[in-house]
Amino acid sequence: MSQEFAITEGVLIKYTGKGGEIIIPEGVTSIRGNAFENIEAIDQIVLPKSVVSIERYAFNRCEHIERVVITGNPKIADRAFAYSGVGEYLVVDSTKYISEDGVVFNKKKTKLILFPAHKDIAEYRIPEGVTSVAPYVLNGDNIYVFIVYLPRSLQKIPKNAFSLDGNDRPDEDFDRYKKYVQWEWEPELGDRVCWLDGHVAFYNPELINELGRGIYLGGPIEDIPGKYKRSVAYEFLYALQVGIKEVEDFKTSYFEYIKKNENRYITVGNEFFFNLMLQEKLISSKAASDLINHPYVKATPEKMAAVLNYKKMISKETEVSGLALSADDAEMKRRIKMEKRKEEIKNQRGIKGISFVATGDMENFGWRDEYTGEKNRSDLQKYIEEKGGFLRSAVSSKTDYVICNDPNINTTKMRRAKELGVTVISEEEFMEMARQSEAN
Repeated sequence: MSQEFAITEGVLIKYTGKGGEIIIPEGVTSIRGNAFENIEAIDQIVLPKSVVSIERYAFNRCEHIERVVITGNPKIADRAFAYSGVGEYLVVDSTKYISEDGVVFNKKKTKLILFPAHKDIAEYRIPEGVTSVAPYVLNGDNIYVFIVYLPRSLQKIPKNAFSLDGNDRPDEDFDRYKKYVQWEWEPELGDRVCWLDGHVAFYNPELINELGRGIYLGGPIEDIPGKYKRSVAYEFLYALQVGIKEVEDFKTSYFEYIKKNENRYITVGNEFFFNLMLQEKLISSKAASDLINHPYVKATPEKMAAVLNYKKMISKETEVSGLALSADDAEMKRRIKMEKRKEEIKNQRGIKGISFVATGDMENFGWRDEYTGEKNRSDLQKYIEEKGGFLRSAVSSKTDYVICNDPNINTTKMRRAKELGVTVISEEEFMEMARQSEAN
């Protein structure tokens, strides 16, 4: 047996070789923590079928491991390959694991077990059907991944599963991944600095409690608890920057929130954020005045011109229905926004991104609880959500349509719809809209 391996009673305690191709001897049953540590270049490691357990930090801070071949069904501890630059995993002759594109899953492909830290890919979508992930599966070691998309099937995640730190991203690849870079103004330095951290995109709003922040793909910002809205709105802007189309259905919701909290998002060092907020008129006249005195704007003539032109534009009165009303008038803002929204969706096919409220009796949906007497429309909610729409419980200026079969019914929802000018449609009209989703 090679002197490069220190083995006691089947336990590999230490590897003292210099890397290259490493074939662990058959008969080894366990690999102890730090058995492989600080080895700079490993072409391939082959684990024999006799190995039944790989301890935490077994392969610790091995800078480059081109490939790890896992044979059989060893129990793999969390962080077994901590801080190690694995290029790909390959599973052979196993009844417990499978590998796909260098990533390890359980045999049923419902759990993500290992992700190679040096997998050369900027975005990774965890396959739909995966319901759980191992702790630390993408945490701190990944130098290429900027965005990880969690599937709808993933309902819960370990707290330490995802932390995509970008400090060690290779400088020579900057041009290749520059669209993912975030620039911000750093007052203490008097200059812009770039952030290279990664992001997690998710569909299930409940996951925000474990993530703390992320790109929410499942609906409007109203789905997110208040304490997380600030960071999720910022991630929404980042999603637009990198071109994630799935968030565009919810722009109205996010823009409204950002406009109310403009000072948190005016990032003059970020070209995209800055230009977007001007384009979408998300900056008030007062904030624009403050920007004129910002050192970065003052030092950049084209930005100064953009802010001055913007301030001049929004200071003018807005002409609506022949009435000259101030652009700062709250009621007029609401009316303008609702009319703009109606124009956006009037020719839309299907109900994706559309917000509904239902009132009165319906022929195809809903039932009355025999004990409480209350109406239950969970079947309608499921039907709408499956086609990408939303069913809300109350009418507001964000409601696109109220579904009602009796236009003369005197319910609170109908009174509110008439007061706000929300479009009322019949159940038949709603069904026709929904069927267009199926045609698409």
